Amino acid sequence: MFESRNASSTRILRVDEGTKMQDAVPRIKQTKSSHAAVMKNERCLGVVVDLDSVTDSVLNRPISSLLDPSRFSTVSEKVEIDHLVKAFSDSKIDALVITRADGTYDGIVTRQSLMEFLLHERVQRTCEQDRDSGGQSAPVEHLIALDRIFDHTLTPLAILDSNFDFLRVNRAYAEADGKVPSDFPGNNHFEFYPSDAKQIFEEVVQNQKGHRVEARPFVYAKNPERGVTYWDWILEPIVNKQGKVEFLLFSLVNVTHRVKAEREKRKLQHQINHMGRLQAIGALASGLSHELNQPLSAIANYATAGRILADKDKIDKEQLQKSFDRIADLARHTGEIIQRLRKHVQNSAPSAESHSIRNLIDEVIALFKTDFRWHTIDLNVHIDEAVPEVFVDGVQIQQVLVNLIQNALDSMATSSQDRRDIDIFASLDENNSMVKVSVRDSGSGFPDNCNPSNFFRPSFTTKPEGLGMGLSICASIIEANGGEIGAQPNDESGATFYFTLPKASSTTPQEIVETH
Repeated sequence: MFESRNASSTRILRVDEGTKMQDAVPRIKQTKSSHAAVMKNERCLGVVVDLDSVTDSVLNRPISSLLDPSRFSTVSEKVEIDHLVKAFSDSKIDALVITRADGTYDGIVTRQSLMEFLLHERVQRTCEQDRDSGGQSAPVEHLIALDRIFDHTLTPLAILDSNFDFLRVNRAYAEADGKVPSDFPGNNHFEFYPSDAKQIFEEVVQNQKGHRVEARPFVYAKNPERGVTYWDWILEPIVNKQGKVEFLLFSLVNVTHRVKAEREKRKLQHQINHMGRLQAIGALASGLSHELNQPLSAIANYATAGRILADKDKIDKEQLQKSFDRIADLARHTGEIIQRLRKHVQNSAPSAESHSIRNLIDEVIALFKTDFRWHTIDLNVHIDEAVPEVFVDGVQIQQVLVNLIQNALDSMATSSQDRRDIDIFASLDENNSMVKVSVRDSGSGFPDNCNPSNFFRPSFTTKPEGLGMGLSICASIIEANGGEIGAQPNDESGATFYFTLPKASSTTPQEIVETH
């Protein structure tokens, strides 16, 4: 005979029919009861369930007023377990009141306690089979500990049979849907929660292999106002000695907050990308200001020289023609700078070709001839004869050289050194794998405690009116062309900025694009 009063998680409180709820509540809390049997002369008038949800509004009412005839039924003490199971399966009742032959109260069977009993019976039977076959069965105290873990873990857990009927759920599983554990046993999972996941459950039973799902969307059919929720869940089959799936362990984690946070993150990333594009426009404007300063100044100088030549009584047509040609060359060069900067902001690949490093350097030096004379700069160019051609975007590399030489001029303008030297070197690097170009000056050098790598960060500058864009753009250009850039202080005075470039003989256009 099944004894419901021994069920581990079912506690029945016997209360006289005239007892008011305000007097019954302390006893309910003290005994941690889940059901109350309302008694009159040793007979049970009915069962009050959901005691956890008792509200203040009923405290002054007798407990008998809370009886709901539709939620319990009466059976004889002689009834068999199979009949109990059928009684619960055929109805929506919460409890069965068991009576003796004389009709007096003998006990209560709840849906939850019956399913727990059946589950423990199966576990005990499995342990006995293990012992009979020579195996080691888990001690009873271990089973009790596992039972408590199941009930009190914060992870929603459910045990189903192979037909997907609930055998048992823990508190976390029930509370996730605003229910209590006793609401589930005997009900089918897909009647409670219709979804297209039934095929997955059937495959787990058929293949006897667990299945894991991440961030699966789900809508409560009976509570659509809750909206779409997202769940990670695992379904694991428990196979018996006969090789059949006897139970399914279903564990879930509500990841709705995580999914929403990821969406917010993507939304924020989109906004950041938009801000990045706005900053790129600012970089383009700052870059144009920085890069065009030198060629526009040279154009103004040549235009002034041309006007002086034109004002002379005897016009030197050849010199005047050279000034006009130089103005035209510089104007074209200025247009190329604008195009290259525009492509740079758009993150397009450099237009790489084979170039003589000497020619690239000579063309840039020509832009500074007037500055060198005006500031009495001693320029020295050292290019090894063994230096091969480089495979780069020529105009971009010239932009870098213009920046470095202009920075050298600015550094020497604030220096107390009598010497005013700029040295440009071009040679193979230590490994003979890249061409190394260096610009060394005898200027004021680096500020104290300054990390040279900071010079290549956007908006970092040591100039009072500097934009902090030049060296940052230089670093991006050199990296896009497959090289590296750096800086170091000189032993005596000034600083050296250097960069490496790929050799034309060992680099292909595809390699440059992939590096970019």
